[in-house]
Amino acid sequence: SWLMVKAGSPPPPRSHHSASVIGTTGNMIVFGGWNGASYLNDLYVLEKVGFFSFAPNLSIKNLIVTSGTRWVSPNIRGSCPSPRGQHSSITIGNNVVIYGGYNGETYLEDVFMLDSVLAFFRLQDLSIDAFFSDSWTWHAIKTGGSSPGGRCGHTATLVGREMWVFGGKFSARGFCDFHEYFVLNLDNWNWERRT
Repeated sequence: SWLMVKAGSPPPPRSHHSASVIGTTGNMIVFGGWNGASYLNDLYVLEKVGFFSFAPNLSIKNLIVTSGTRWVSPNIRGSCPSPRGQHSSITIGNNVVIYGGYNGETYLEDVFMLDSVLAFFRLQDLSIDAFFSDSWTWHAIKTGGSSPGGRCGHTATLVGREMWVFGGKFSARGFCDFHEYFVLNLDNWNWERRT
């Protein structure tokens, strides 16, 4: 069943964005999209957070753990992707890979990776493990092989250590390859066309 999550101030309204969940933390990364007037390249994180407080005698056995969610717009280093919508995103480990999209003029074919370095702590007496994102860095990825070219509205799926891309649109009237798909090897960043 659906559950309404109250998480403070959400990102500004948008469509054609991506939303990816980082497995270890369960945090949701929202990137880019269209706000009705322009394409965006901002990033917001819906963080699952834990708040820790001690009962009056400050004993570890009296630790009170409360959890919740909040929206944050983290400081990010590196080369940020240009504004876009209708791109794809996948998560691999603690990283998000963004491919393609449309910026109002051009069908994009670039690849970026958002690296999320996680901090970890363990409260052994209570058997609590906690992860939180400590730093964020964008990396522009130079790819090789048979690129699918610029496109938007496509799908991307993680299969093992590969990103499979299918369909989408490459011009105002043209749809992409219904009889083939493209695979990006996430170890060597080479594209391969498959039928």
